Amino acid sequence: MWRILLVEFFSDLRSQKLRTFLTLMAITWGTFAVVILLSFGEGLSNQMIKGMLGAGNRIMMIYGGQTSISYEGLDIGRRIRFVEEDIDLVSRTVPYIESISPQYGRFTSIGAGSERTNTYMEGVNPDFEIMRTMYPAAGGRFLNENDVTYRRRVAFIGNNIAERLYGEENPIGQEIYVDQTPFVVIGVMEPKLQTGMNYGPDSDRVVIPYTTFRTMYGHRYLSSILLRPTDADHQELINSEFRRVMAAKYKFDPSDEQAIRMWDFIEAEKMNRQVSMGLQIFMLTIGLFTLIIAGVGVANIMY
Repeated sequence: MWRILLVEFFSDLRSQKLRTFLTLMAITWGTFAVVILLSFGEGLSNQMIKGMLGAGNRIMMIYGGQTSISYEGLDIGRRIRFVEEDIDLVSRTVPYIESISPQYGRFTSIGAGSERTNTYMEGVNPDFEIMRTMYPAAGGRFLNENDVTYRRRVAFIGNNIAERLYGEENPIGQEIYVDQTPFVVIGVMEPKLQTGMNYGPDSDRVVIPYTTFRTMYGHRYLSSILLRPTDADHQELINSEFRRVMAAKYKFDPSDEQAIRMWDFIEAEKMNRQVSMGLQIFMLTIGLFTLIIAGVGVANIMY
């Protein structure tokens, strides 16, 4: 019985070659289109998330601002600026903080040998490495606690800076001049994808211990504070508690949004993931419609 059915099946195929070919083409094209669209959507989503995380992994960057609400008889327009002591205060009083770093920053002139360039430099602590995903390439390292404690003149540089100043030469252990002051290069950043930027890409950045930065330039006030929650779900609690603690110290209304400005990477990451999910659903919908159209074509060919 099966033999008879197979003979009839292949006999029909030979007698209707065009219909068979068109049917196979429709099925193949529909399946191929779905796979390609889903793969494209998944790849694009992954790159979007990877680029976002290249600027910071689950972090909150906080800046001082100006008061916009009168508080306890104090006028509006007062500047709120953070100092190093605030790092310890926040660490002790605000819950669910995994990592925190002070940030000093300025544009500066750097050089090595006959090469010179201008770039943005930051003074930070070792927690900055994980929070900003600035990982060292093989053979180098990031800042450590001893660098901070002893105010060492050591520098971690972006991969573009390394290429610009040293070319193909290995910069690890070599001198780099920061505003005419000699530093030793201890690490070069591993190249990474980065879509979100703050004063340019990290590949064009120089990082030194915040204590060394303060000693060199005499800055009293921080440019910003960078912190990372233990969990993304704690972001809103940390936001409100941080404002409450700083409001008590600097005498401003905790509800004054202008007194403290926050760049929330966590919210941006959530939004980015939602956009990525929407893109994948859109691609899946297009793929399914393509497959349905192919099915209709097959039905027309067969009947």
